[in-house]
Amino acid sequence: MNPEPYGGYAFVQRARELARAVSHHPSDRSHSHPDLEGPEWNLDVLRQAFNRYAVLYRSGIIGIIAGEEDRILDANDAFLEIVGYSRADYDSEDIRWIEMTPAEYREQDIQTLEGMFRLGYAGPVEKEFFRKDGTRAPVLVGGSMLEATPFQWISFVLDLTKRKRIEQAHRDSEERYRRLFEDMSHGVVYQDLKGRLTRANPAAQRMLGLTLDELQGRTSVDPRWRALREDGSAFPGPDHPGMVALRTGVEVRNVVMGIFHSEEKKHRWLLMSAFPERDDAGALRGVVNIFEEITHRKGLEDERNELLRRERAARADAQRTADSLRRIQSITDVSLSHLPFDDFLRELLERMRDVLYADAATLFLVSSSGEQLVARASVGVEEEIGSGPLTPPSDSSVETIASSGRPLMVNDATMSKLGSEAARQPGTSVAGVPLKVNGATIGVIRVASSMGKSFSQEDVTLLELVASRVASAVQRAEINDERQRMGRALQESLLPNELSKIPGMDVAVRYVAAASGNQVGGDFYDIFELPSESWAVAIGDVEGKGPSAAATMGIARHSLRAIGLTQSRPSRILTTLNDLLLRNDQAPGLITACLLRIQPFDSGARVTLASAGHPLPLHLSATGRVAPVGKPGSLLGMFPVRLSDTVIDLVVGDTLVLYTDGVVEDRGVAGVDVDELMLLLQDSHSLEPEEIAEDIRRLTEGRTHDDQAWVVLRVKGVK
Repeated sequence: MNPEPYGGYAFVQRARELARAVSHHPSDRSHSHPDLEGPEWNLDVLRQAFNRYAVLYRSGIIGIIAGEEDRILDANDAFLEIVGYSRADYDSEDIRWIEMTPAEYREQDIQTLEGMFRLGYAGPVEKEFFRKDGTRAPVLVGGSMLEATPFQWISFVLDLTKRKRIEQAHRDSEERYRRLFEDMSHGVVYQDLKGRLTRANPAAQRMLGLTLDELQGRTSVDPRWRALREDGSAFPGPDHPGMVALRTGVEVRNVVMGIFHSEEKKHRWLLMSAFPERDDAGALRGVVNIFEEITHRKGLEDERNELLRRERAARADAQRTADSLRRIQSITDVSLSHLPFDDFLRELLERMRDVLYADAATLFLVSSSGEQLVARASVGVEEEIGSGPLTPPSDSSVETIASSGRPLMVNDATMSKLGSEAARQPGTSVAGVPLKVNGATIGVIRVASSMGKSFSQEDVTLLELVASRVASAVQRAEINDERQRMGRALQESLLPNELSKIPGMDVAVRYVAAASGNQVGGDFYDIFELPSESWAVAIGDVEGKGPSAAATMGIARHSLRAIGLTQSRPSRILTTLNDLLLRNDQAPGLITACLLRIQPFDSGARVTLASAGHPLPLHLSATGRVAPVGKPGSLLGMFPVRLSDTVIDLVVGDTLVLYTDGVVEDRGVAGVDVDELMLLLQDSHSLEPEEIAEDIRRLTEGRTHDDQAWVVLRVKGVK
């Protein structure tokens, strides 16, 4: 079908060997799809499975294929578009994915196949498929095995062509800007598609003898240039390098031009190159002219010597500019923005101290009362922060900067009017700038050196750049704090203010928000009365965070109460909730939930429970035995579900613990697992519910990054 496919027969033979190995060990087939078990399997069964994923299948967002061994038995339009096939091509040809795969992916596909037989799924991995026209399509592929014998599978295919193109464009862009950076000592002028000058660097303005305002809007055909060729003849505007590059889209290099300098009343000679500038789509959007002055080639010896002097000065300027840029880059590195606020401040001060060759750097912020400045972060001044918050003296440089709102630079503090600071640090050079937000001073950054270092105006300019960034970071930190407070308030408003009391039972509940972040979580719990002298206990978790999760949580909690007025069996209440979610046009998030119906009596309570994709409750007997109770069920909000009820009778002293997955499913290495929780409960069987709830909180504290909720129910008997 396409060039260079690898040996499909050998691959299929390997698949059959693995399938036979799996078929001899039925216990290893836990990954088989329950709807596809049995001796018979055909395309109709595969299509029935696909019906569950109809929306994704037809959406065109991602390619989906399914098949048997190396044959593709079903493919959606998105996949066909990726590989360049029409639906008619697909219907008329026997398409095999092995024949579509280049040979160099053989070993990767073998490993993918072995992983699929071992785990039941594989990927995602990057590879390529041959398109119908023989070109290659970069893709991301992952899949699951539906049956081992025969080998049946389903996979998703994501087109990476656009991402690869963007990556290449990014590399090209970096190369263009690197070239410009290396030529920074040269004049640089930009022209738009009509040949009008839009921007010029200072070197260009100096060489051309014009200010930026005078340059903007000029074109190459402007007669005031009085342009000359190298031989002294007129150089028409349409033949200038920039205009040629605009017209042809091709670089023009090393063209000698003479340009009349209006102030000197003579021509200056330039060696000019022009480079087309393109957008991400490859369309021409302008041209960049880069040039250097070569007047010495055309002038007298004195003029050549003067040019050499200027060249040396220009090189020194370029070096100072490059040094300044390196200093600025070290301070404004974007990687700093991802650090926690306190780490960001300290790292920024350390870099600033190193760049300015200072001994110490300190950040002062206005206190919450607004009445004084307090040192928030410091490097090289351990005695200040180490002994507690530092408040600077009223006659110090810090107070001077804060009160004036202007930068300060003193290169010998003993000679200044800063009495107390000079007495404490004789011979010290000090520089500092205010931190401002919306014109108001919120702090001060100060650097100091006692090693003979004298600060310059350039150092103060750099400090002002740092101050601007720190002020923005402080403002962001305050905004984040406010968002966290608002998120916590919203979370608390969505949880029940008061829980119904269940006769004959002691109840303890806890909710712990995630350790970081400012978005509302989706964990919830509730206790409410049902008809016929029974009570419901609900706990659940909504997929995701933020307003959408909060809305879905509110829908779920209040819907459970409403449904409970007409239904009594937990499985029916949860099934009805699922039907409501599926009919919701706003497509709410997925939900896991566990619902209990409790019927108290004199010596205990009867509990009927159902779980929908939620961790099963843990039953802690009065004797200390711990075990999960109930049957797992499908989560809510995706497909129609069939749930079942489990009935247990509890005696006085028995305890049930309900919890969300945030308690035990943390992705960190120090997370809590179910076994650890069960051991804790086993040791806590003699404690009261409130004490057990607190033990769980202490167990999970600092070991999870997700929201958590748990409910502890203890039977004490109806008196």
